Amino acid sequence: MKKLILFLVLNVTFSTYAFDKWEYIERVDPMTDKDTSIAFVGESNCITNCSSVVVREDGSIIFKFSQFMDNDPIKIEYRFDKTEMSHTTVSISTDGTAGFLSKYEVPEFIAKLMHYKELTIRGYNYRGTPITFGITLNNSTSAIKNLTRYSNSKSLIQLNKEKKELANKIGVDEMTSLEHALETVKLVAGEESEAYKQVKAQYESALNKVKKTSHQDK
Repeated sequence: MKKLILFLVLNVTFSTYAFDKWEYIERVDPMTDKDTSIAFVGESNCITNCSSVVVREDGSIIFKFSQFMDNDPIKIEYRFDKTEMSHTTVSISTDGTAGFLSKYEVPEFIAKLMHYKELTIRGYNYRGTPITFGITLNNSTSAIKNLTRYSNSKSLIQLNKEKKELANKIGVDEMTSLEHALETVKLVAGEESEAYKQVKAQYESALNKVKKTSHQDK
């Protein structure tokens, strides 16, 4: 029994940081004059040595862990408040401590960051050990909207409304099945697989059809 308990302790790592301070740091690349500002949660040193979520002006979202995770893409689970848990796979940073959310998931994730009160994130390292941390989203909206890219971001309510309108135009069943297929293939085969690319092409084709129909209606 003691060996079993020790095994569980060694293989399940849970660390929650009740970070509630979102910050905005304005930065400009001195060589290119490109805006490299960021919004993040935690203390200033959390960018480098503790768990954090970083939103960058270039459109990327980073899940920063306090330890080495892997050299290859890792599985991530996240949950806003008490909503249903979401699953995704993220590419990994060169030092193996941070994951980059897919650009296709960023708009909705940003909307949720500015809508909910808490976020819990769990990543699985190279051993398969879950590393978990939580953050609060109390003043995330003001920090994120300081970024030029997100100054006019759509709210979660707006995004859901547009999603519903699209579903009504191309058929709820078709929309739902395409979304589920896309998510399933991504989890099973990965975003670089041919299967994922084929389903994604079908999904984008359906959306383009809706856009053309909407344009004709006008």
